Amino acid sequence: MARISSARHSCASTRASSLTLTGIPQRGARHNARTGRIVNLTLTLVALMAAGSAVSTTRGQTIYYTDSAGLHEGVHRVLVSGKNIQNLHDTLGASGIALDADAGKMYWTKASGNNDRIQRANLDGSAVEDLVTTGLFVPVGIAVDPTGGKVYWTDPNPAAFWIRRASLDGSSVEPLITLPDGPHGIDLDTAAGKMYWTTAGGRIQRANLDGSLVQNVLTSLGSGVDIPWGIALDVAGGKIYWTQRGFTVAGQI
Repeated sequence: MARISSARHSCASTRASSLTLTGIPQRGARHNARTGRIVNLTLTLVALMAAGSAVSTTRGQTIYYTDSAGLHEGVHRVLVSGKNIQNLHDTLGASGIALDADAGKMYWTKASGNNDRIQRANLDGSAVEDLVTTGLFVPVGIAVDPTGGKVYWTDPNPAAFWIRRASLDGSSVEPLITLPDGPHGIDLDTAAGKMYWTTAGGRIQRANLDGSLVQNVLTSLGSGVDIPWGIALDVAGGKIYWTQRGFTVAGQI
């Protein structure tokens, strides 16, 4: 069983934030940021991971996840033991999820036709708020920087592949990057002032938090139906983890 660590500032770091796996968890790998080596590995995730889901944890004890393709679409949580599954919020099209555990808030993207949203709620599912309701096409990945007061999301709009951010209340939306191929999962290394994301072109890229200095981190990770999807950073360990979504690859991370 993979141990998914607790979080505050982002949606996917195994030390400073939580592990988020958006989409179908399939083949993946670990990249050593110091040596450049890529190490394939297989992790067993919680059985509740349904197609189209995302996972995030708080305090290493509770898993928060979205399900957009199962019997109970929406936002849920469960203990890491697999016990005490709770339905927190029923909604269609919930995708990425990120936690600000210290503030008692969870944030998620909702891609549902003409009802796309960036939303947040208390960790018990109460007080659901619409943060961003316009200028969205298919919001997917999401990451939160509570210290910087920003929420970041990816939107693989075919007309303009975007990464954007806004204040935590949804105001002051900023377009950061327009990409040549669709971005999916996103995670933050706020200490280094960097964001990392996966793309439909088979790449992992990074940039400064203001969108400047876009760089390729890894390339040739797949294309077409087999593409990198979710991403998680282990900042302290110098590692990047990602999932591979598709139809011809094995079910691994």
